[in-house]
Amino acid sequence: MATPATFAGPAPAGAGVGASAGAVPVATGSATANTAPVVVGGGVATPAVPPLRLRWVAPASVRVGDTFSVQLVAGSDEPVTALGLQLAFDAQALQTVSVLEGSFLRQGGVASTFGSRVEPGRITVNTSRAGTTGASIEAPLLTLNLRASVRPAEGQITLQLASVSPLGVQGRALGTQALPALIVAVQP
Repeated sequence: MATPATFAGPAPAGAGVGASAGAVPVATGSATANTAPVVVGGGVATPAVPPLRLRWVAPASVRVGDTFSVQLVAGSDEPVTALGLQLAFDAQALQTVSVLEGSFLRQGGVASTFGSRVEPGRITVNTSRAGTTGASIEAPLLTLNLRASVRPAEGQITLQLASVSPLGVQGRALGTQALPALIVAVQP
């Protein structure tokens, strides 16, 4: 039985492994920003949680030579109209097969643009939607099809969000909740 994928950092409540009969085990989860109370002007207030939430959906383990899919799922408390991001990984252990647009920014049938650039160890994505409204309902932002090239000495591959820059309505910069790195076990 495959071991579940893990995340660098603490896993949130509700994160776990989901599977149905005949399905490949997948790891799902997301991290949230620190919401510890802060003292403000003599009172206690909870800091605002950034509106954009991201989470990984990926197999718990793969074999060397396997091609597998990783989804980056997005949801937001405020409408998102555009987003740029960079993903980083070990170019010796992973090869990028394809980068596909998800449905997040196409919500409501709105047209979108999607571009990606693949370099050794790095994927850059820029995407936006037409019109003046934004997307907020949780849906896949993108799907990566990757190939496990070799088994690293530590027996796992790591994919991390190096940077993300979401924009809201009227080009307003939005915050993003922290996203732990995705770690997938690699079997020989």
